[in-house]
Amino acid sequence: ADSDDEHWFFYDNDQQTFPSRDSSATNKGKHTLDDNSRPVYSEWFTLQGSTWEKDGALWMSYNSSNGLLDTVRSIDNEDSTVFVFTYKDGNTLPAEITDYSWDLNTLYSKEVRYFNSGNQPDSITYYIPEAGEDVSLNLALYFVYNDKNNPVRKKMQISDSESNISEHEERYYYEEYDEGSSVTGVNKAKLQINCYPNPVENTLYLHIESHSAFVPASVNVVDMVGRTVKQVNITNSKNQIDLSALHSGIYYITVSDKQNQQSTSKMIVKQ
Repeated sequence: ADSDDEHWFFYDNDQQTFPSRDSSATNKGKHTLDDNSRPVYSEWFTLQGSTWEKDGALWMSYNSSNGLLDTVRSIDNEDSTVFVFTYKDGNTLPAEITDYSWDLNTLYSKEVRYFNSGNQPDSITYYIPEAGEDVSLNLALYFVYNDKNNPVRKKMQISDSESNISEHEERYYYEEYDEGSSVTGVNKAKLQINCYPNPVENTLYLHIESHSAFVPASVNVVDMVGRTVKQVNITNSKNQIDLSALHSGIYYITVSDKQNQQSTSKMIVKQ
């Protein structure tokens, strides 16, 4: 990109952002935008004593046909990777996402998506060729929607190269209320969670977004073979989850609130 349009931002450990340097800000980042105001380069830093140490960077490029994200090259202090996005049938959501080594010679993972007429995923499959020693994994997610295109069921099926198969199913329920109803205390918001950092090493920060009525809630951490490896109860919207006892790998963090709503996030643990 020829543009020198750079945007600096500062943030603390709770991801609270500041428009300028603040005494609470222990991290900072920079976005460089192209002539179409799209980010083409980002880098981030952590304050170590009085010195800003660079943690990592992202390079982003876009295709020429529809201006959608084409590749992302990521590098940090421990790892580097390249994500390649493929689009089909004019869809603005990627049909395939492949994760390669920096030199494109090694495939880390591949994600394939199939969409319904409402632009929602019917199924998502993941292939991880080196999930463990001499073991590869296939993960498939299947979705069922109601007449309003809201998901009502999600089925997760995991199989490995040793022919081991496990399944996990979640169901979602929706209730509608008249806007003019005098019913009080009804929570019509959807449960949304924000988990970071990703990848995570020891401490995962989990925030329940925008609505205190979701807590208390339970948190389940499930590994790639469907086993629950950690379960905690939370009573606050901002939480810290200790994952230091987990092995490196891919996990699913599912939060279930007191109204039986669920939200799931995929996390990578690096120990």
